[in-house]
Amino acid sequence: SSSSSSSSSSSSSSGALPVFYVYDSYRTPLDAWKRLLLPNGRNSLRGGPLDGVYLALYLNRGDERFASEGGFDGLYTYFAATAFSDGTRTSEWPRLSWWGRRLSKWFVPCVGPGYDDSRVRPWNSVSTRERAQGQYYSDMWAAAVDAEPTLVAVTSYNEWGEGTQIEPARHALSSSETGYQYQSYGEDPSEYLELTSQWVSTLISHKHQQQALLNASLLVALNQETLRLQARHHAMWRQAQQLYWERDSLPHSQQKGVYQRIQEMHTEWAELDAEREALRVALHELEGASSQPGGPSSGGFGMDADPFGGGGG
Repeated sequence: SSSSSSSSSSSSSSGALPVFYVYDSYRTPLDAWKRLLLPNGRNSLRGGPLDGVYLALYLNRGDERFASEGGFDGLYTYFAATAFSDGTRTSEWPRLSWWGRRLSKWFVPCVGPGYDDSRVRPWNSVSTRERAQGQYYSDMWAAAVDAEPTLVAVTSYNEWGEGTQIEPARHALSSSETGYQYQSYGEDPSEYLELTSQWVSTLISHKHQQQALLNASLLVALNQETLRLQARHHAMWRQAQQLYWERDSLPHSQQKGVYQRIQEMHTEWAELDAEREALRVALHELEGASSQPGGPSSGGFGMDADPFGGGGG
């Protein structure tokens, strides 16, 4: 199967890994991917020079198994024509995003400005999607942001053959012989790059807002847990104090059991103190993160580029 790759600040010193978008991954048997992508696979890439974040192409329901069972780190949708497959039905994206969060897997919806491959696949007109002066692109972006995915990828930067390019271009005929005309960008040659910039900002802002809400919920939960541990600590202290007071009045045969219980309580105290300290540190870090503008998280997006170079319009 073929693949395209993009780097997520890959650096051997930082430990960051490249991201590989594996095209048509579903055409390769699941067991073959297990051998490559599971840590204990016979030919595992994990931990070696070819390790990375491997994303499987999600086409139809059931393809989740390539990540949940086959060792892929997540899924991406690639195609720019909405409703072309289950993966490009934007109504599916919230479910896939939730699935990814539940299994600690990436979900990467791909957005595009439109689709028109009539020059290379004349029989595929059913997949043509009009750009609508940027509205189609914005609608896909809005659906992606609402799904709260790991990141968003763009299909594509310069795939002119399928009419998904967003690189700057001015209005022109591609051929004086055929009179073929690409779908209009509008007045501004950089319209789609500007739209991309706007939507990336929206994605990042949305992620910050979601992180702030999550932080607030975590703060409440951590404070409640702190109060519970404090109450437990005080109850144990009172119980131990009572045992100390009563031990001398007990028969000698029972005093040994009292001393043993007091020792057990000392151990429990130490464990409670460790839990309270861990909570204190977590609260301190969370309060610090919440006080930063926008919170600690950041959004991300990727862009598919034709490895052979794009045509002009």
